[in-house]
Amino acid sequence: MVSSTTAEGTPAGPSRSTGLTGNGPTASGLLFSDGHGEWQTIPAEVESLRRLASDSNVPLDERLEAFEDVVDSEIGDTQLARARNVEREVGFRQLYLKFEGGNPTGTQKDRIAFAQAMDTLRRGFDTICLATCGDSGAAAAVAAELAGLRCVIFIPETYQTKRIEEIRRYGAQLRRLPGDYETAVIHSRECAEREQWYDANLGGAKVALQLRAYGEIAYEIYDELRDALAAVAVPISHGTSLASIHKGFLSLYRATAGIRTRRRWHA
Repeated sequence: MVSSTTAEGTPAGPSRSTGLTGNGPTASGLLFSDGHGEWQTIPAEVESLRRLASDSNVPLDERLEAFEDVVDSEIGDTQLARARNVEREVGFRQLYLKFEGGNPTGTQKDRIAFAQAMDTLRRGFDTICLATCGDSGAAAAVAAELAGLRCVIFIPETYQTKRIEEIRRYGAQLRRLPGDYETAVIHSRECAEREQWYDANLGGAKVALQLRAYGEIAYEIYDELRDALAAVAVPISHGTSLASIHKGFLSLYRATAGIRTRRRWHA
């Protein structure tokens, strides 16, 4: 079972224990939120990479390499733990929980946000935008700040979430709009096309990249358990998490089936 942290806009669990320490705003360095209103300064090595990745005077290949190092050190590889107490309560033999709250802003949304920030850099855009109900906006804002990108977030004016404070703190421009989330998506896509911004909304032309980013969850589970799972439960959210993890396991199945076929052929 995969336990992602939250639905969009709902507080998540604490950040990963490695590297992120201390609380409260500071005059130097970026702060990560743990989803409960607490703030952790990023480690010194990540701060040095941030300065390099966000410096427009640095050659693009060096910026991309620095940002990729940030992604490798801070995104994914979240904890997978066996839930023995829950097993006893529900009668399952083996039940595992994967804690996506270990990502910088406390949700699985960081996986897509950082992948798209990397893509934004690589494609030569200077601004990334999307509509959000909360979590994905905070993730995009912190990823953009680390990459030295401008970030514009659209959110329905009736939505209330602590993530709004985080989005502003990460330096993103927040635009409140009348209507629902779907209306905000349409408006943000129109702005992206008109202003030549990177459209980071879920689906559309970026769906393949998004599926790969969340699909890493399947690979991480397999790497830890080295076995096939009877079932995996995930929160639906926009549906991207579910589709991506399914695609990840399907790719693993095809890869292992191909290995078995080649072994039989050579035998």
